[in-house]
Amino acid sequence: MLNVRQSPIVDVGIEDFLATYPLTLTATLDAEQALVGADYVIVATPTNYDVSTNKFDICSVEAVIQIAKEANPDATIVIKSTIPVGFVERCPSPSRH
Repeated sequence: MLNVRQSPIVDVGIEDFLATYPLTLTATLDAEQALVGADYVIVATPTNYDVSTNKFDICSVEAVIQIAKEANPDATIVIKSTIPVGFVERCPSPSRH
């Protein structure tokens, strides 16, 4: 729906924006198509809290980071998910392989 400038949710503001503002946007489920050539990759995945381990489940964040690094090692990765303190420092960068 986004690819034809239609909102997948009922929201007057989003519908108006998609209909009237110039926008270069492509929605895809193909990671390579989305990531190759991107300057930035924004990771915004669920990080549910597991009360039994007293930790956040960051598997989805780690998976997206791995996919992004494989498809586009030069992109800057921005994490917009709840992650534990020190996660970024422990996350291997392409230059540290």
